[in-house]
Amino acid sequence: LIQGFIIRNYVQTGIFVKGIGISMVENRIRNITDGNGIELSLAFSTLMWRNKIIDAREDGIRVKAMNNWIIDNDIFSSGGNGIQFEGNTTVGSTVTRNRIKSNAVNGIEDHAGFNFIYNNELSQNGNNGMYEVEGIGSGAVINNRVSSNIRGVTLNSVGNQVAGNQIQSHSQGGIFIHTEYNNVQNNKFLINQGNGIYLTDKASNNLLLRNKLFQNAPYDMK
Repeated sequence: LIQGFIIRNYVQTGIFVKGIGISMVENRIRNITDGNGIELSLAFSTLMWRNKIIDAREDGIRVKAMNNWIIDNDIFSSGGNGIQFEGNTTVGSTVTRNRIKSNAVNGIEDHAGFNFIYNNELSQNGNNGMYEVEGIGSGAVINNRVSSNIRGVTLNSVGNQVAGNQIQSHSQGGIFIHTEYNNVQNNKFLINQGNGIYLTDKASNNLLLRNKLFQNAPYDMK
């Protein structure tokens, strides 16, 4: 258990973890000048709960590990992504009740899939709120509030579930779908520029069901 530490003005990664069953709780990590706020490498069943990570030079949390819980953290103003699942073995994690804001690249970037992204706030990030990169599996993006990023959600992997999210006020589109067999249902797409839902020429065999689209421009769906 790593609990209650203040880690600031450090050159490298704030907390670096290898191992099984390690918990990081209520730590304050700030101004990491050359690394990540928290990095998991070859770790398994890790808990990150109620940490605050601000101004990491790279990612707020970088995950190269399996079966992790990332719950109720504040991840602000990183130079890379808020959370990055890196590599094709970073599967089976749950990310819930986090506030991920004002990071330079994406709120969450997922290179593997099979991760559960539920009930987070993803706002004012420099590229996507949620970015599913091509990996070994599909992701689940459920009941999140995604607002005021450049793009809301981008799907570059196959077979994702995107349901129950509120996706609003993006400057370059609510959701971009570049792949096939994605299930996009029961979402709200509100006041996005660059279309509410945009299916590129590579998108096929996707299910779009019971979504609500309001005041997106130039089209609600294209």
